[in-house]
Amino acid sequence: MSRLWGNIAVLIGMALLLAGLVSLAACGNTKHAATAWTRQFGTSGDDYGLAMARDGSGNIYVAGWTPGTFSGQTPSGSDDAFIAKYDTSGNEVWTRQFGTSGNDNASAMVTDG
Repeated sequence: MSRLWGNIAVLIGMALLLAGLVSLAACGNTKHAATAWTRQFGTSGDDYGLAMARDGSGNIYVAGWTPGTFSGQTPSGSDDAFIAKYDTSGNEVWTRQFGTSGNDNASAMVTDG
């Protein structure tokens, strides 16, 4: 899946099973399509990125689900939803994992700016 916002193109792996990593890459929309930044993140489980959004400041958000546990997070059930935020330089701002005792996922999102 990919999206293009201004000069940032975001590509997200829908079901990358390489060591349970979800991949996110942003590329500048230039004549040569040079990569602005690339980040790869995930748990030891099979993580799935299902949605992405960009806010008015250019921050990128990625959402999906994981059977694992993100660093610094506490799992709630067998599969939890997650949302990760990256700034315009590709630095992780935060990642949140949440859910119920059942299976949860984040499959869509929007931002308010």
